[in-house]
Amino acid sequence: MSKLHLVVNEDPLPKNVLFRFRPLKITTKKDVVRELKNREIFFASLDENNDPTEGMFSPYWQGTPLVWRYTIRKYLYTLGTMLIVGMAGPTEKIEKAFQYAFGFSILRPKKKLRVMDRYVDRILNTNQIIKNLIQTLGTNRYSYQEIVEIFAVHNMYFLQLITQELLKKDPNNLLFKSCHDLYPEKYVLSFKLSPSEPKIASNKIQQAKEFSILKSLSEQKIPFRGKTFKRILYFEKYFFSSWVFASIPRKYVCCFCQTPGDASLWGYYAEKHKGICLIFDSDTITSKIIKNSKGRTPTLNPIKYVSRTKDINIFKCLRNLTSFRPNEWFGNVRDSKDPLISFYQDHLKSSSYIKEIETHILTHKLNLWAHERETRMTMLSINTLPLPIDRRLYHYHSSLLKGIIFGIKTPLDYKIKIIKLLLKQQHQCKFYQAQFESKKSKIKIVPLLKIANRGYDYNLFKDLSQQMVDF
Repeated sequence: MSKLHLVVNEDPLPKNVLFRFRPLKITTKKDVVRELKNREIFFASLDENNDPTEGMFSPYWQGTPLVWRYTIRKYLYTLGTMLIVGMAGPTEKIEKAFQYAFGFSILRPKKKLRVMDRYVDRILNTNQIIKNLIQTLGTNRYSYQEIVEIFAVHNMYFLQLITQELLKKDPNNLLFKSCHDLYPEKYVLSFKLSPSEPKIASNKIQQAKEFSILKSLSEQKIPFRGKTFKRILYFEKYFFSSWVFASIPRKYVCCFCQTPGDASLWGYYAEKHKGICLIFDSDTITSKIIKNSKGRTPTLNPIKYVSRTKDINIFKCLRNLTSFRPNEWFGNVRDSKDPLISFYQDHLKSSSYIKEIETHILTHKLNLWAHERETRMTMLSINTLPLPIDRRLYHYHSSLLKGIIFGIKTPLDYKIKIIKLLLKQQHQCKFYQAQFESKKSKIKIVPLLKIANRGYDYNLFKDLSQQMVDF
């Protein structure tokens, strides 16, 4: 049995450090003591963070008639694929069909889905309404809301065109018949792209979807999975939102701040002052992180605070799609004056655009969070699928941890557990206590020895500092 003396801290806070607030209860199965024992550091996805605007950007679509033609081709092909697969099969098969059809995966489709290529090409080559829509979209710029409203108006018309082709091969299919017959044709044929009409028209289509179609299909008892059916009825939202998420790789962060004295940070991130704050050496933090065998090397970046989110042209992020092939979007056109073709022919230019976007999303937040003075370690996933938790869990070398700050309300038993644990592991870190300084109305960080000498939390040292600690 070895013995160690408890070294009570007399030093001020060290320099060149970063602070990481932690709650006592991290999950239902893990608390902060277990996290310290395993020296774990976790990379959270941006949507798991407290800030609902975290990682947000303003997507828009500004292309050319050539790329809009392929966009509509993808839309029709994916809509038809969902319609075929949606009549039977589990949700996983439906998702795989959608991912292939849009280009999120490189899986080869089943033979019955390949026939959609012929159907879609025949529609694109013969339908005048679609040709007019492509020319009208042209090189204009559309926000996410605007483009969804435009396609909401046309979605039922597209569905009719697809089912019209499918009925030629399967004329007795009740689902195809119902989707074909319930198209409110007058709304689309009278539709013109103007600032006011898309919203009015999409609202009318919404009413048609919610009442006529649902009622008809339920009365005919058509075998169709509800979740997939909803996706087809509101396919425009599913299509464009999935496209946005697929265009930007998944991002994971581990957050630190530059000051431990902000009361709001203790409230947000340390379980209302019951948690603790870890002190890490900022000079060696990236080199002493033990990388997960399946993970990627993290980088350390200070956060910059801005007044608004970044605008991103989704058409310039096509390279991030898993199975992106330029000839699928632009045909076999070479030496064209089309600006998007020129953009992708310049590999360096298109790659730097995506890298700039990724960096901006990871290292910028809105001004309302500027008081946090955040620095974060960031990690990018190589694809758009969520990383499992075990691939986002890293470890750190014991020498990286320089100290622990206990919150104003940290329970005494947790303080004792943490101090004993770190002494047992022979950590060289020091211990501090957060106090509220009433004269200056702020949080003050004080070494534990000074608190003990003044009578605060003396029981903490009655158990530890007045005797040898046995392990």
